[in-house]
Amino acid sequence: MKKLLFTGHPYHEKTKSTQFLINLLTEYYDVELRFDDTWQKKSYVEINKSIEPYDVVIFFQILPPNVAKNIQHPNATFFPMYDASYTWRYLKWLKYGNIKIFNFSKTLHDKLSAWGFHSKHLQYFIQPKDFIEESNCGVFFWQRRDSININTVEQLFASQDVNIHIHKSIDPSYTFKNPTKEQENRFNISYSTWFDTKQEMQECIQSKTFYIAPRIFEGIGMSFLEAMAMGKIVVANDQATMNEYIEDGVTGYLCDFNNPKMVNIGNVDELRRNTYAFMKQGYENWEARKHEIVDFIESENIPPKLQLHPIFDWNFLKKFIYRKDKWENKKQLTILSFIRITTTID
Repeated sequence: MKKLLFTGHPYHEKTKSTQFLINLLTEYYDVELRFDDTWQKKSYVEINKSIEPYDVVIFFQILPPNVAKNIQHPNATFFPMYDASYTWRYLKWLKYGNIKIFNFSKTLHDKLSAWGFHSKHLQYFIQPKDFIEESNCGVFFWQRRDSININTVEQLFASQDVNIHIHKSIDPSYTFKNPTKEQENRFNISYSTWFDTKQEMQECIQSKTFYIAPRIFEGIGMSFLEAMAMGKIVVANDQATMNEYIEDGVTGYLCDFNNPKMVNIGNVDELRRNTYAFMKQGYENWEARKHEIVDFIESENIPPKLQLHPIFDWNFLKKFIYRKDKWENKKQLTILSFIRITTTID
């Protein structure tokens, strides 16, 4: 059996959010896990030596900084997360041209494919839980970041008669936003800090109708996917990966969390049934196709087809376009405008 090195963020060792992929790889490889960031401080020569004994190397979400283009391995695959890499530009991705790229985000896959990179996409689905018809008109809100807090939820459900349960487990380096007494009374707010078991948390979510997706962007989005797999109505920011699963008003609600407005709630029962049916079909597709990941890992790496136009960085060029005094020749402005129109840099 081939030896595979799986390297990932140490946070995933605690959350087990990558366990589904590790379980799949274990069917085909002798997998060694390395949830540790100390090895990243080595030079690229040392890193190459540390990965040399393995037949296959997987980098999940993170790569050794500043040495990606120097990684020399005959079979290396990078699994980027959208929330960690959506701001990366073409030249940064070009450093990873000697590594295959597997995407769980279609948005990221489409961009990389358009830029000529060797990318593969497959949408992940969680196995649906039992569908419970009855649930109270409540909201489960797990505050993980500062940007989505009780004020956001209040604006989303401004005139709705709902109760809110807040899970107070903030991500590191962020600060919890305490509700006011008025908000506590208005929404009959209850709290939890953590649950002894994952099942207890799921039972709490199961008792509610709505689930607030806790982040502006997601890599895969395990938390809101688990809620959708229960047939819960997820209210999410209209960005990837949430908008790759949710059809607004059909399988949930998409909003602008930077400018939240009240959700126009329709037929709750219909949305819940739509969501559950979508997740059930999606899981069947995932089960039928998940082994394509291994096929891709074992496939030959195809170097990126260098696209000429993305090497022009729009943020750099537009400084000159907006300062027309720097460009006396109108033809230059026309050329730069054409570059902007025909590229997807942003």
